[in-house]
Amino acid sequence: MIYLFRIITIIYLVFWSLSIFPQEKHAISGTVKTNENEPISFATISIKPIETNKIISFTTSDSQGKFKLVLAQNISLNKLELLISHINYGKKLIAFDPELFEYEIILEKEANLIDSVHIKRFAKINQKGDTLHYNVEGFSKIEDRNIGDVLKRMPGFEVADNGEIRFNNRPISNFYIDGDDLLGGKYAIGSKTIPHDIVKNINVYTNHEHIKVNKDKYNSNEVAINLEIKEDAKTKLNGMTKVGIGTPVKYDIEINTLLLNKKIKMLNSLKGNNVGDDLTLALTDLLSGPSVPSKLVSSSTVSYPPIQRKRHFMNNSGMFTANNSHRFKNDLFVRSNINTHIQNRRTEFEGINNFFIVNDTVTLRESQFGNNLAKGLGVDIYAEMNKLNFYLKNDFKFSTEVENDLSDINNSVTTFNQTLRSNSHLISNNLHYIPKLKNQNILSVNWQLTKKRMPQEILFDPNIFEPIFFNEILSNSLNQKSGRDLFSNSVNAVYTLRNKKIQQNYGVELGHTSQRLYSKLNSIDSLGIEANYHDGLENNNLKLGESNLSIYSRFRYKHKNSQVTLNIPIRYAFVRYKEENQHKEGNKSFLLIEPYFALEHQINIQDKINLSYNIKQSINDIRTLYQGPLILNHRTIQQNSGFKIWSRKTHSFLLDYSIKRPLKMVFANIAGNYSIASSDILNTVVFENNVQKHLQIDYANQVKSASVYANISKYLFSLASTISLKTGWNGIKMENFYNNELYHFSNDNYTLSTSLDFQLFKVLDVAQKFDLNYFKTESRPHSAKDKITKFNANQIKSSTSLTFSTSKIFYLKALIESIYLNQKSSDAFNYYFVDFSANWKFPKLSSELELIVNNIFNKKNYNTFSIHNNGYIQNSYLINPRISMIKYVFNF
Repeated sequence: MIYLFRIITIIYLVFWSLSIFPQEKHAISGTVKTNENEPISFATISIKPIETNKIISFTTSDSQGKFKLVLAQNISLNKLELLISHINYGKKLIAFDPELFEYEIILEKEANLIDSVHIKRFAKINQKGDTLHYNVEGFSKIEDRNIGDVLKRMPGFEVADNGEIRFNNRPISNFYIDGDDLLGGKYAIGSKTIPHDIVKNINVYTNHEHIKVNKDKYNSNEVAINLEIKEDAKTKLNGMTKVGIGTPVKYDIEINTLLLNKKIKMLNSLKGNNVGDDLTLALTDLLSGPSVPSKLVSSSTVSYPPIQRKRHFMNNSGMFTANNSHRFKNDLFVRSNINTHIQNRRTEFEGINNFFIVNDTVTLRESQFGNNLAKGLGVDIYAEMNKLNFYLKNDFKFSTEVENDLSDINNSVTTFNQTLRSNSHLISNNLHYIPKLKNQNILSVNWQLTKKRMPQEILFDPNIFEPIFFNEILSNSLNQKSGRDLFSNSVNAVYTLRNKKIQQNYGVELGHTSQRLYSKLNSIDSLGIEANYHDGLENNNLKLGESNLSIYSRFRYKHKNSQVTLNIPIRYAFVRYKEENQHKEGNKSFLLIEPYFALEHQINIQDKINLSYNIKQSINDIRTLYQGPLILNHRTIQQNSGFKIWSRKTHSFLLDYSIKRPLKMVFANIAGNYSIASSDILNTVVFENNVQKHLQIDYANQVKSASVYANISKYLFSLASTISLKTGWNGIKMENFYNNELYHFSNDNYTLSTSLDFQLFKVLDVAQKFDLNYFKTESRPHSAKDKITKFNANQIKSSTSLTFSTSKIFYLKALIESIYLNQKSSDAFNYYFVDFSANWKFPKLSSELELIVNNIFNKKNYNTFSIHNNGYIQNSYLINPRISMIKYVFNF
């Protein structure tokens, strides 16, 4: 009740603050148009005293060119003037007539206006309305090969290792290629494949709304980018063929074909390598995909080391992707995305995991030599009609993957072989229809259907788990067959009322989700005969069904440059479970209210501040209900204390301030958030025989987290370079049980990142990156509050890239990476990696020849450590040795 009271109080104060504005005695309105009588949107209209620059009030014109200014009662109407400006048009001053309160303003385009002025030197950028245009040629350099390389250098952009693109700290919602969404969520294929020299501009759409019916109906905060293809590249087939061979026994091949005209678009790619390039990263859906569960069982307990993947990824991979689209005359857009991959990956590492608990230290050691073979196929068939009077979309997805993992493991207790076979099958369909009604209101209907199966089978040595289960060895080997199945079906409809002051949305959603979690332990004797283990007492066969009925309402009120949004979704959920092995079943119903409140203020046309508060409630997952032990990996068993259905409530507060100065090439963002998550279930860990037993028990607890983040990106004209700075802090407070002892944890993480690229003497390009990460944790047992265990660690990474070039046909490049790790309880680690490449271009032959040497110092091992709640982990990885290659590239 106290949180509900706080929400009501906040809403009341906001609306009260709006209501105490002076009465609209002086309301000035009008329209801004061109000479051709076309409306001009995003024009800034200000009113100020004559001969001063003190702005009394200002606003911006809407999509129809209309505007409205409101003056307080105490403002004198004498000696005022209107100032109208637009980035694509000139400024205009109009003397204000105290007897005239409606104006029709005509702006003329002039030859010397700011929208036609391009930033000189290497980078060029301009703005038209809410669209930014980056000139690709102005940011590209001789060593760039694809458009992703250039994006990393543009101010305001961030490109993650998995290909995700962010603009001013906001992930993009669409990746268009000359206006068409050819790749959907797997746009990393495009950023890593499309040559930068066929792209004229990168267009950034802020406040983007993809659906035409919804334009000017919703105030979208989405950001999308569009690759504007050069005209000469639209009329021909483009592509690239790369062949690389090297030592020791290395290869890297790639064949790409692109056709990017107005009606037909095609991007096909065939790749293969064994040099550490993880091809499957490009197949990740970086946008909205169906929500599906993850696998239950894993083959390893150790994650990838925090270095470039090419350093440690020992692979033999192949991938083929075919992406084709066609735009018909009736605005029908159809695309198909088909991809298949095969990847053989080898791993070798050693690890030590220390847990410091009351009067004891638990040390878990292991070494693993593994080989993983994965094969996959994905199909996406997408059809869309996007018109002004209706929108229709159908998106069908299918994917399947087979994975086999063989490992030799030593865990200080025994040495054993482990085999894990995993399958994953997904099929989903999304149908979305939005008609514009005769009364100009909008109805949106959406139907989502998803089905996924994930069977897994793991074979391991009984010496690990049988002493825990029965205090004796009964079998020659153990086999666990487990899996998780999901079927989800939901339909929702939202009705939007057009209202100039208060926008209203009302919706209803009906959905049902069925899940099944099963596991079966089998013992295998010396003759290889498989039998039900211990009469099946350790098996799981749990079915969980959840039916939901949701009623949705949203109200959005806009006053001058401020906007208030209030969402009030009410959800009724009925959950039922049935455990067939233990003959138990039960059900429970929930009434969940998840209000959302947001206040948005447009400080000016380029700066915006957002404030939001919301409550989220989630019902526990099937993984917290099963009672039989489930083996998650060779070191972890998980089970639960009982069949209890519960909900988790999270309160979140967010403050975000974004700054854009396109003409000065400055982009900045400052954000902070705070959340409290409350639950009645807590995880407890018990150590036994080199194994962790995870149990879910009844215990009311809270997890409190907070973070602050800031970033700025600026283009420096004097150096013709981009400099960026990012810093942040996040902290979390939580509780957990270890060996039946309650611990209180407090973790803090501080980060700082900088990057700068510039040119020296017109022949040497320098790109410098620096990353600092400092992490500290404190743990305190509940029974001995004065006994505090503290750990801290810091990591410093620096990267320097030097590119020397005296012409456009040849360059030398060196990459120097330094990594420093320090933690008081162990020795510091310091690593240096050096790569070298030389590139010759032959323009008449449309070819390139490249010599590459990676890891010149031939480092073969990489040691790292990290700290967790009450201990630290130290791992040693086998990494790729020195690789020397020669590559031939043919462009067409």
